[in-house]
Amino acid sequence: ACRATDLKRRAGTNNWNRRLLQRVLRAAHRSASAFYCSRALVPLVCCHMGLLAASDSGGALVVGIGSGAVLWRVGTATTLRGADDERCVAVAISGDGATVATASDTKRLRCWHGDGLSEAEAPRRVSGLCIAPYGAGQVLLACCAGELYAFPLPALDKPPRRLLAHTSSVLTGVSYANGLVATADRNEKVRISQFPRCEEIESFCLGHTDFVSGVEFLSGTRLVSCGGDGYLRVWDAATGDCVAERRVGGVCTCLAVSTAAVAVATQYCLNVHVYPFVEGVLAEEPFMLDQCPDDGAPPSDLCFRGPSLVALLPGEWEGGPLVEWPRPTVPPDELSGADVEHVAGPA
Repeated sequence: ACRATDLKRRAGTNNWNRRLLQRVLRAAHRSASAFYCSRALVPLVCCHMGLLAASDSGGALVVGIGSGAVLWRVGTATTLRGADDERCVAVAISGDGATVATASDTKRLRCWHGDGLSEAEAPRRVSGLCIAPYGAGQVLLACCAGELYAFPLPALDKPPRRLLAHTSSVLTGVSYANGLVATADRNEKVRISQFPRCEEIESFCLGHTDFVSGVEFLSGTRLVSCGGDGYLRVWDAATGDCVAERRVGGVCTCLAVSTAAVAVATQYCLNVHVYPFVEGVLAEEPFMLDQCPDDGAPPSDLCFRGPSLVALLPGEWEGGPLVEWPRPTVPPDELSGADVEHVAGPA
């Protein structure tokens, strides 16, 4: 479900769009629930790979759910289907929203570009995805074996190239910006490499005392990470220096960044912590965004869709598994009732 300040005043096409996305997501979620039960898989709350991704403008949003994904654009909601015996573990979307990639727990990689679909087998089990706008585009696969691979786009018709490896570790995230790629692992470190020559190491970001659960670039020179030590850290990509850190508390499970704020969720807290930037500096104390109703579970993933913040919720929800805060950087005591209630889908 999603929220927007003026959704109650909207009608016609927007209401139809929300009903459409709600129907598609709920159907996919029911299918996923049956699949999890039949195979005794762990629930989504334990899977903190990238299951949400948005285009740069926010006009396209992809949600990994069940065996595939749902792609929302203005006026349409499209199901991107996987095989019945698979579970989607990661999704990515290009900055212009034209290309979507998904990865399954059976190492199946799929890429939708326009009306075309291409498939390939990943060399290893995938733990994270992103699309780098290099040439015609590259799908970057972070793998559980600690390796990073690249598939050329738009078709997955060429063999992947092994870019780098973290020794004796599991990659937990990957992010790309301006010729640099950041890879995080369970051994407490973030590596910044030049792309596509990833053997050229730009820096190491060292300071976490437990696994790193998320890494995202803020810009070409700054990136943010969070981890099991309960800290959110901002790094200088060129030097590896930590330029800011905030004690979130609890195990950080998922992360989202924008030019306006950084959002993070923790393992046992229903609230989302949002740290806005104040004159370019990360705020010392976060805003706490509440779910409505507040008897659910912590988000399994977060992403910014333009100025809005979107969360993917595990479990069964009458309105669907999505919730959106259209003004996440506004103090909660200044929000109206329309800002804190669930509605059917993206506006």
